[in-house]
Amino acid sequence: MRFDYQSVMLGSRKMDVEGRLVFREGALMAVLSRLDALHGHFAGGWVIEMTAEEVPQPSRLIFADLDAFELWAADRLN
Repeated sequence: MRFDYQSVMLGSRKMDVEGRLVFREGALMAVLSRLDALHGHFAGGWVIEMTAEEVPQPSRLIFADLDAFELWAADRLN
């Protein structure tokens, strides 16, 4: 399963402004935000802000990197 990413800035937030639009087969699947330094040892991790209907959104699950997100998403989609 292949995921494509587009870097975005997330609105007018004061923190966690780095984001990624996640596409699968050309369709938007999720919006992720990267946790900034204010999150201590979680900084640099990724959280899901929004998912498509076919992928249930977890309660603030933190992914260490985009590879970890892909493993989680692929498991949910299979």
